Amino acid sequence: MIAASCTGDDPGGEEVAQVVAGDMAEVSVGGVWATVGAGETIPAGARLRTGEDEARIAFSSGEVWFAPQAAAVIGDDWFRLERGEALADSDGGLESRWDDVEVSGEGVYRLALGIDPRIGVYSGQVRVRRPAEVRTLPALREASLAARRLAASGQPLTYRPDDPWDQVLLRDAIAFDREAERLARGLSRAYGTEPRSAEFYSAFAAIPGPAVGTLSGGVAGEAGPGSPGETLLRLFVAQSATPSGSPDALVAALRDIADLRAAGARWGLVATEMGVTATRLAEVVDVAQARYTARLDPPAPAAPPADAPPAAAPSGPPPVTEPSGSSGQMPAAPSSPTPDQPEPAPPPPPSTAAQAPTPPPPPATEPGGDGGDSGPGPPPPSPGGLLGQPVKGLVELVVELLLGDS
Repeated sequence: MIAASCTGDDPGGEEVAQVVAGDMAEVSVGGVWATVGAGETIPAGARLRTGEDEARIAFSSGEVWFAPQAAAVIGDDWFRLERGEALADSDGGLESRWDDVEVSGEGVYRLALGIDPRIGVYSGQVRVRRPAEVRTLPALREASLAARRLAASGQPLTYRPDDPWDQVLLRDAIAFDREAERLARGLSRAYGTEPRSAEFYSAFAAIPGPAVGTLSGGVAGEAGPGSPGETLLRLFVAQSATPSGSPDALVAALRDIADLRAAGARWGLVATEMGVTATRLAEVVDVAQARYTARLDPPAPAAPPADAPPAAAPSGPPPVTEPSGSSGQMPAAPSSPTPDQPEPAPPPPPSTAAQAPTPPPPPATEPGGDGGDSGPGPPPPSPGGLLGQPVKGLVELVVELLLGDS
């Protein structure tokens, strides 16, 4: 027991808490600091401080994680935070204090001091009290404690992907933020960053008339106010949150999303509050993209199945093909007409304008003949004459015949 080993001005009371984890935590009773380990108890009124590690302290009504470099006073089911941050998991009987602020309730919440002290609720519901005022904070909301008066309502809970407590308590929200960021970048690449008309968004889903005005409400973010990326994300998340497809439910979801985004809520918090998972969002996006593609490019007629019978040939005689003049082949003789076919018409008479072929010259007849049909005459003499001598002139031939007769 720590109280037995410590001396000082501050007397130690009965044990009210126990160290669950945190080897670097120290407890002071009576002004003397001693390191405590898991399993050791802490008396009422002791002061606790942490070093480089967290310290997990169990009370009778809950547990508290004290962040590194935190300091607090431990009481009977209460603690007063003096420095740093504390994460409380209360069943309703544990109370947190800071300055004149008291926090109680059932749930998990964070009390963070510093430049901007605040209280943030991860689950359940807590009551924040100050003199003459009380506020109730539900899950996924936070309130600033820096102002003199508490805000009338809480703001969306802020969280960081690199915070170790947020990584555990808001793991799904952080993962959804990554998916939403990738989806927004893809939508911006596909559809640009300039605002679009209501007809454009209607190609993705059937949007009720009252919902059109809530789609492109102003919001600060990477996608930009009114951009297709931000607007389509609102539509897809709203559809994911309303699986019934009710137009009234879709309008209400779109309005809730618009309010949360305008207040600074990240997409992961919006999805967590509305019960939307990354898997459900992906299903909705696939259906919406298919609807948009079908509106732009209607599908072509389906091809006949492979086992379908071939189409019937057209009735009637086959078409006549003109013969090719360059092939040198004679056209085939026409087939005899069948009884079911009419007799083909005779070919037209030759045109009178066509020129008749020139007849060959008549064969030469024997000089001095009777002109009868005696057949062709003797063949003409060869170039060498009757005896193979050169042919002489006509005058020379006559002279030789005359002299020979004499």
